[in-house]
Amino acid sequence: MYNNWPKKGFTLIELLVVIAIIALLISIIIPGLKRAKEIAAWLVCGSNSRQLTVAWILYADENDNKLVGASVGYAYAWVGATPEDGTLWPYIESWDCYKCPAGIEGFDITYSISDSMNASITGDTSLLQFKSEKRSDIKMPSERMVFIDEGRSHAAAGYTQNNDQLNWWDPVPCRHGEGTALSMADGHVELWKWRDGRSATWDYEQWLISSSVRSQPDNVDMIKMQRSMWWEFK
Repeated sequence: MYNNWPKKGFTLIELLVVIAIIALLISIIIPGLKRAKEIAAWLVCGSNSRQLTVAWILYADENDNKLVGASVGYAYAWVGATPEDGTLWPYIESWDCYKCPAGIEGFDITYSISDSMNASITGDTSLLQFKSEKRSDIKMPSERMVFIDEGRSHAAAGYTQNNDQLNWWDPVPCRHGEGTALSMADGHVELWKWRDGRSATWDYEQWLISSSVRSQPDNVDMIKMQRSMWWEFK
């Protein structure tokens, strides 16, 4: 027996309403998915930073309290051309721990160690007096930066100069939601959010050829970074 009732489809208005509802749901879901992806990347990055710092501490414990070399390309560097070439490799033998999952494509190492943590300082030699070569040299370890997620390979992390010339040395990494992951000398990890809108506005390639925007002595992020790196400067 056939059903002779007329078939009724969507009217144009009903179809537009359905499309609008779908569009609304997408607009709600996509930012949430993006945020979830950012949080997941930050959790992995934070875990990497923590593991690298534990390895950094273990190296010092087994080498008369001396810190691993912070500058890539110099003696006892924590990494070389690859993680396996570095002095920390015996303490953390996993390539994944040396790269943030949100790192820039093409880089196998995305973390750097602060210049103040036994880097080979060849520029402003006045900073040598503030460099730590042993863990016992580090004042306020809970507030002193060791590793920072830069998103790319870099010789070492040197972000600020002294307070006579309060400049950014390196472009500030803007990652994980306008901030970046840092580990401290006591082993804990923090996610710093940049508070000054100027801090993370530089394109890396432009940074290499221009120094016109590096001086920002009133930047609260710069002051905080300077203290975390060098401590004695305020």
